[in-house]
Amino acid sequence: MNASGSPRPLTGTEAAELLDRARTLARELSALAGVAAVTLGGSLARGTGHTDSNLDLGLYYDPAAPPDLGALRAWARARVDPPLEARLTGYGGWGPWINGGGWLTIAGQRVDLLYRDLARVREAVDEALLGRLSHHHQPGHPFGFTPLIYLGELAEGQVLEERGGVLRAWRARLTPYPEALRRAVVGTYLWQAGFALDIAPKAAARGDAAYVAGCAYQCVMCLTVVLFALNGRHYLNEKGALRELRSFGRVPPGFAEEATALLGHLGSTPAELAVSLERLRAWLDWTVAEAH
Repeated sequence: MNASGSPRPLTGTEAAELLDRARTLARELSALAGVAAVTLGGSLARGTGHTDSNLDLGLYYDPAAPPDLGALRAWARARVDPPLEARLTGYGGWGPWINGGGWLTIAGQRVDLLYRDLARVREAVDEALLGRLSHHHQPGHPFGFTPLIYLGELAEGQVLEERGGVLRAWRARLTPYPEALRRAVVGTYLWQAGFALDIAPKAAARGDAAYVAGCAYQCVMCLTVVLFALNGRHYLNEKGALRELRSFGRVPPGFAEEATALLGHLGSTPAELAVSLERLRAWLDWTVAEAH
């Protein structure tokens, strides 16, 4: 924490210590039968960790021969801080995409263990590189789940342990950012951003702020995904995505700060909602021009 009580960036020493801890946990997990790979994701993998950052560990497995859940839970029980419980879901416990895991605290450090089905990840990589994208409802993801998240985890994360080298092979297909993927992302999500705006004015005229808020959020997040692609960066998830745009070169002026403010103060009257929609339309027009 800094003097104001808010999280501060990790020092080099602190980051190195957390990375060592992640490597130790990854070695232990990889010793379990059925674990194909363990990766580090999130802000720590990208070198932007703060004092409140979790260790995000991805546990990759072949769905035909997954790790025994009893063995995984025994591993967790032996390490979590008492009196906390080692709660790990079954496979598919959080849905088909973010398909389970657990939130643990080990030696005072929060550790998010996330299952990753190799078959689904393989399909996501192959389909995306062919320009075929999808989007799905997913608890815990207000924007929903796009398999682009799997690609982002491969491209932006760190492989800590792996058998066979498949993750590193997929990563090589994703860096630098593939042009076919860029075209697919820009085309798909620019259309969705425009559609979200096109259906909002009638609701705004009725003062239906809840409906307009949904449209506004969808528009902002679709533009965010497009801006990641235009800047040759892989989108990971909603958390911190707007903040990360501040470091990108190809972004509407002031977009990250102003979009954050707009979503927090969208308005409730028809006139206020109309002004907000006009601002969103200006960002969409800028992004369309930049993309073409």
